[in-house]
Amino acid sequence: MDVLITGGLGYAGSILIKKLLDNGHSVTVIDNKRFGDDHINEFEGGLDIIEKDVRDVESYKEDLDRADVVVHLAALSKEPTSLYNTKYCIDTNYLSTKKLVDYLKGKDKKFIYASSTSVYFTYDIVKEPEEYKEDKELNPISPYSIT
Repeated sequence: MDVLITGGLGYAGSILIKKLLDNGHSVTVIDNKRFGDDHINEFEGGLDIIEKDVRDVESYKEDLDRADVVVHLAALSKEPTSLYNTKYCIDTNYLSTKKLVDYLKGKDKKFIYASSTSVYFTYDIVKEPEEYKEDKELNPISPYSIT
């Protein structure tokens, strides 16, 4: 299976890449390499890293067309970062996702979007894992958790 991961060089993407490669899948990563790619140097075979901005869907349409599955992890993450540059956060987290979905609509592709527990924000920083279940009320407080 051919898997394309946006933002694949981040923490979650790096773990996912390893699991996919270990299971014999081909992986293409679209990432701006803002945080480098040295941490994945040990991965071998079946990995193609393309340095592009996720917001420019036009520039990687051919890669999207080749993929069987698109895993969308690219985002400007964390609350303080999103407050520092709200426009970039909205462009990256919301508008790029919309562009991807619009492009993939009607194509025979699986699209996987990952979110974080930031949408359930609470000031009680000590929470039990069961308190972060999807049936909890959403409480986004920043551009990151809203987008």
